[in-house]
Amino acid sequence: MLIGLFLRYAGGKKPVPGPTMEKPRILIVEDESSITALLQTVLTTHGYCVCGAIATGEGVADVVRATHPDLVLMEVILDGRINGIMAAEDIQRVASIPIVFVSDFPDHFAKMQGLQQSGYITKPFKLKELLRVVGKALAGDNLPAPHLDS
Repeated sequence: MLIGLFLRYAGGKKPVPGPTMEKPRILIVEDESSITALLQTVLTTHGYCVCGAIATGEGVADVVRATHPDLVLMEVILDGRINGIMAAEDIQRVASIPIVFVSDFPDHFAKMQGLQQSGYITKPFKLKELLRVVGKALAGDNLPAPHLDS
């Protein structure tokens, strides 16, 4: 019996995972457990696989090597001695994957000049915006850096 598999497209660009497609894998680096839980729920509900969640920047490159994510959601301010910007630099030394930064403070994005980033989300964020930025980053559409008022 021949089974035809049709890919549905979201926004005409990114395939929605079907039964035979592998779900995009996302690593969450966030030190607030309530935000981590929210992100996990939203992402898995919308067809993504959360392949890991860690609360500090220490060892993030090792986690990336072990879990092989397609994208990293990275909080800028993390507990511990390594912040999200330093953790992103560590990731970029071992893997070429999109990193979407998350921060309470838009001025943190100015510190990311020179970092290869695929997007940013400011807290508090709307779930629709989170999914839009994640989808664009996975599709290879880098979002422009935010304009900051001086």
